[in-house]
Amino acid sequence: MGDMNGTWKLDRNENFEEYLKEIGMGMVKRKIAGATTPVMEIKQNGNHFYIKNTSAVSSNELDFDAGTSFDTEIPGITSCKWACKSSFEGGKLILECTPGPADKGMKPTTIIRERAGDELLQSLICGSVTGKRYYKKV
Repeated sequence: MGDMNGTWKLDRNENFEEYLKEIGMGMVKRKIAGATTPVMEIKQNGNHFYIKNTSAVSSNELDFDAGTSFDTEIPGITSCKWACKSSFEGGKLILECTPGPADKGMKPTTIIRERAGDELLQSLICGSVTGKRYYKKV
């Protein structure tokens, strides 16, 4: 467990392209997503989270209370809305996201954010495939 507040910059990926392929992202978008170095700003106040993701190709903001459901867009991955169910358990912020009906070919995914030592680990799970993104505080 640890404080997730702050600004985090992507340091490295593990199995990220395989994860993007599993959720249904085409090759060109996978290559672009894998080449970017996003910055994630997290503000946590109790169970309230504000998360802003910014990269050279897209940005998005999430503002929600853990334990609630909400719709969001995931720029760079898809142009349609995803339905997300959130929870915060044991220092892990968990988002279970299901693509909207217009996202044919896209699969549900689970995103888990947690502190791992001095890093922020984002685990991306789709079916039996898990991609990991490690962020360093800036």
